[in-house]
Amino acid sequence: MTAVPTLDEYPDPKGDQPSELKGIGGRVLVADDDANVRNLLRHSLRRAGYDVVLACDGEEGQEKLEADEFDLVITDARMPRCDGFEFCRSIKSNPVTAHLPVLMVTAFGERNHKLEGIEAGATDFITKPVDVAYLSIRVRNAIQAKRLHDAVRENYRRLQELEKMRERLVRMLVHDMSGPLKTVLQDLDQIRLHTSGNSEHCQEATLRASAETRRLISLVDDMAEAAALEKAAMPVELDAVFLRPIIDLVLQGLEEPRGPQLRTRISPGVPAVVCDARLMRRVVENLVRNAHWAVREGGSIEVGLERLTDRPAVRLWVKDDGVAFPEEAEVFASCQGEHFFTLGDRVSDGLALRFCKLAVEAQRGLIGVSANDPGRGATFWCDLPLA
Repeated sequence: MTAVPTLDEYPDPKGDQPSELKGIGGRVLVADDDANVRNLLRHSLRRAGYDVVLACDGEEGQEKLEADEFDLVITDARMPRCDGFEFCRSIKSNPVTAHLPVLMVTAFGERNHKLEGIEAGATDFITKPVDVAYLSIRVRNAIQAKRLHDAVRENYRRLQELEKMRERLVRMLVHDMSGPLKTVLQDLDQIRLHTSGNSEHCQEATLRASAETRRLISLVDDMAEAAALEKAAMPVELDAVFLRPIIDLVLQGLEEPRGPQLRTRISPGVPAVVCDARLMRRVVENLVRNAHWAVREGGSIEVGLERLTDRPAVRLWVKDDGVAFPEEAEVFASCQGEHFFTLGDRVSDGLALRFCKLAVEAQRGLIGVSANDPGRGATFWCDLPLA
């Protein structure tokens, strides 16, 4: 049977250190009421390269924790005033120290103490008499895990800062773009009103410019509202809503003399759904505009509404006969944030569809897309629960 190393068997700290006892540096708090054990742990850990602070019980250990920062706590299970279990619970209940690993020293065979230690939040156990080589490996592993945890916390903090910067940038862009775009739209409307006798070509150009300006204003609004929906910061006002009037209103505003043919296919007696009427109007408008972008000259767009038979929901769809659509579901996988997706040889902005996805899901609905048979165009759909 291999003898457990004792304090006297190791050379002076200035001498060569066995490889299995070499540490990775760090600050360790040792709480134990036995002076011999405290000195053994201090000597062994200092030789391994750790900075060691001693406490005679959990109460003093708590005072040391409040006064300084540590990478690891080693505590005896049995101590007067404040034992290791109470000390461990105190460490884990404090948000400032909850991430600290705790090694608990117990007597050999004390199974109940180990179970109580696990319940208190202990990371690992060291059995008396202390095997210094085993201790050094456990300490090294615990501190490495703690440093990985610290790195994750720091990266998360930096990610939160970057997210706040992105939010500020979105707000600035929305504010700085909305004003000029609305001014351009007003000026275009005035030009159209005062050039009624000019050429048809001039009138068409003005109409196209007005339509594209309105589209840009809609995209700016999508940018702001998508950011709010991602953070769940936008209030969603759910109510019983009939979708037919929303569809009619959207299509009336999007009809163009030379645009694609817009038609509806509404099943009779479609009941009300639970949704936010304002958000759904934006969703329908974005889906129809997206279909308009994919449709060739002379094409058509169909907006449909029906009650589903397999579950208590209503499906709204926007179907176009434009360019062939690629594989199903790629569109919502790729339209994250400012990315774009391609429909055949046409490119559409992914921001509008990203808004649709966030808006429908915020209303407890489902949204998807499928290719039309035989490969002409696509059908975007969203399912909303019955009221």
